[in-house]
Amino acid sequence: MASRQSQSLSVQWREKGNEFYRKAGDDVSPTLQVNRLQQAINHYDRAIYLAELPEEKSSAHKNMAMANWKMAKATDLPKNVMFYFKGALKHFKEAKKQGADRDNTWQDSLVVSAASCWSDIHDRVDSWNFEERVRELEQLVPLSIDDFTMAYEYYGIAELYFHQSLTFLADRDYQRCLRFLANCNFAMNEAMRYGGLDNSLARKCALLRDNIHVTHCVAESIQARIRGEELLEYIIRDEEILNIDMVWEVVDCFSKAAMLTRDRDLELEAMALSDMGKVYDQVLKMRERAKTCLMKVLELANTMVPRNFTGDEWYEFARSTVERYQQLSVHLLQSWYEFARSTVERYQKEQVESEKEKAEEEALKLIKNEVDVIKKKHGDLGKLEFLKFLYTTHPPKNPEHKLGEVSPTPEQSKLKRLYQKAVIHYHPDKIQVDEHGSKWKVLTEEITKLLNGHYEFFKGCSEKLNVSSDVDCDRPEEEEKD
Repeated sequence: MASRQSQSLSVQWREKGNEFYRKAGDDVSPTLQVNRLQQAINHYDRAIYLAELPEEKSSAHKNMAMANWKMAKATDLPKNVMFYFKGALKHFKEAKKQGADRDNTWQDSLVVSAASCWSDIHDRVDSWNFEERVRELEQLVPLSIDDFTMAYEYYGIAELYFHQSLTFLADRDYQRCLRFLANCNFAMNEAMRYGGLDNSLARKCALLRDNIHVTHCVAESIQARIRGEELLEYIIRDEEILNIDMVWEVVDCFSKAAMLTRDRDLELEAMALSDMGKVYDQVLKMRERAKTCLMKVLELANTMVPRNFTGDEWYEFARSTVERYQQLSVHLLQSWYEFARSTVERYQKEQVESEKEKAEEEALKLIKNEVDVIKKKHGDLGKLEFLKFLYTTHPPKNPEHKLGEVSPTPEQSKLKRLYQKAVIHYHPDKIQVDEHGSKWKVLTEEITKLLNGHYEFFKGCSEKLNVSSDVDCDRPEEEEKD
């Protein structure tokens, strides 16, 4: 009997609250509306306290939620607004819990009302600054009526964090960007956890996860590249002695920056590779590694056509340096070619000379007896007699080359001219081996040596006569030596 009476009291208090709720329409003044809604909330609170059956409790909580929702829209103070919105969500959630056994129509109506309440919440906080907006939403999400709603609200928060991280990235505030991306990851994971098997939400979360990963890589890449640039500037400006360990740390920074953006942001990857190529080229003097990096830069730039990077520092450095390497390669190839050509020619010439010397040695062996006879005559005969002997026993091959008529006692100058002419007649450079044979060429070489000896004697005498009149060049050479 007591139980029945408590149920009746709960219903009575709820119905009285409904009267105040109906009288708090938009047609009354704001102050009167707020007062009547507060009266309704007080009656619903009493009805909740007196309710014993789940049906009574669920109805009382639903009505309390609706009153708080309407109160949140009626008040102007932000602090009060969020207080009543929180109350509305809390009672929607409790109404669903207590009314789990009620019919689908009632439950669907409850969920639709809760969703409309969330829509009003977003309309109210959308104009707030980011920090206030996210802080309030994060406090409200756990009060969602079901996991589905909670999942989508967490996804909305994840999107807010992601877009704000992009703002920080554009402002070059990489630390805050990375921190907000971490918060974004947490919210997205919560959305996936509560979303369950919702395929639509799963696709959205997968796309957002990819965007988070790319943005995270980009932020870390830019941060690493800036760190490398700052460190390189310090090394060049403040270090008196080049610190190789620090230089390699710079290379690691640029390498990390390029790796993080590979296949994600081609321009940032190209910029990092250009910086790394500059270190290899200008600091470490490792031309091949520099060329590899800078060729990759130009390749990436070509894949981004129709974008034009002319004038961008990273692109212009890569282009000009690669052109310099190409010109240097052409110069080196030409130098190598000239060296190879001259070396081959020298080897060929040396081989020809070697073969020539061997042929002359062989020919000299064959004419050794003739040479010995000529040398003996050279020593035994006078200068004129030696010439007559040569032209008689070994006449020049050219029939026009003859000694001619000579006085038995020619003057010194005449004898000098005869020897000069003989040197020309027997000179080996005028001998054609193909026509006269190698033996004759070798023989003329030996004869020319002997003729040059006599000719130099006459030449020396002429110089002495110009200095002193006491010199007698008409005497035989042997006497002059004594």
